[in-house]
Amino acid sequence: MGSRLVLDGGLATELEQRGYDLSIGKLWSARLLRTNPLAIRDIHLRYLDAGADIITSATYQATVEGYMAEFQMERNEAECELIAGAKLAVDVRDEFCKSTKRHAKVAGSIGPYGGSLGDGSEYRGNYGVSRETLREFHEKQIKCMVNSGVDILAFETVPDQNEALEIASLMQTRFSSTSFWISFQCRPRTEWAQSDIPVLASGFPLYEICHQLFHMQINGMKNLWGLGVNCVEPQSVEKYTLAVSRARESVQQDASNLEKESLQNVHILSYPNSGEVYDPIEKTWSWPEDEYFGQDSLSKLNSNHERACVSKWSSLQLSSTASVLGGCCRTGPFHTQKLSELVRLTEINSELV
Repeated sequence: MGSRLVLDGGLATELEQRGYDLSIGKLWSARLLRTNPLAIRDIHLRYLDAGADIITSATYQATVEGYMAEFQMERNEAECELIAGAKLAVDVRDEFCKSTKRHAKVAGSIGPYGGSLGDGSEYRGNYGVSRETLREFHEKQIKCMVNSGVDILAFETVPDQNEALEIASLMQTRFSSTSFWISFQCRPRTEWAQSDIPVLASGFPLYEICHQLFHMQINGMKNLWGLGVNCVEPQSVEKYTLAVSRARESVQQDASNLEKESLQNVHILSYPNSGEVYDPIEKTWSWPEDEYFGQDSLSKLNSNHERACVSKWSSLQLSSTASVLGGCCRTGPFHTQKLSELVRLTEINSELV
């Protein structure tokens, strides 16, 4: 599969640090795609400058219905806004690569059904809606994304196995020429440590859903680009990615050589949070008491403690089986830069051995 790839990091954190209020409405960061696209453009560029091989569009929270409600738009206008939001990342990438002679990909971010509700249900799953509802929601999003020029569709923070299967079915039957990845939202290790079986936010085993998706890849799907986790604790990425790797190995056992190659080409993704813990009810972040990051306050993040945390975060990533490494909530270009430096250093050292 080649070298590891570095994915960008969080968007909301960067925007909030610049003084933007993202609590207005349900569009979150995606609201600025209409009200201040230059702010989004600048952050895309900062991640590319920091060494990202892949940047994601600022469309995670952007939905057709969301734009219609927020800005009193007609449906066709809202669809154009969603397409333009993803195309913004494509344009930034194109200009950057032209001037630097570097290569980079753009992933069109599509959040889960729960993300569109704005009630934190992407951290729970088990929405209580029909699979047809999930399918209709994602089909609208996908149609816009495929018209934006992105390289990959990124279905992010998916908490529910039924939602993942509907996404995969859509991509297989309706959008088979478009590459995509699915990254799962999983429960913290304290909730599955006794069984040692990582589970999605819905409670379904991560191994089992990945096993099903890898089976789909060798039974007609073909366009699965990656599987992994995001918006999870970095302390557990080794366990999460190991579950994904073992699912692939299990399916490979009875596969043909051609099928094994197809499975091996599927990237394993890891883009966890900074290490702080999010409370979806209070909507606040705090540092855990553990051997990795210790108990600290946000005020300490302006000191050497930040660098120590980012170094530890990067080391945890490198210890995983993931081939695509990045960041989610509370991470920024500094995380990307450190991760990129370590990935390149590891490659140089391996070449010297």
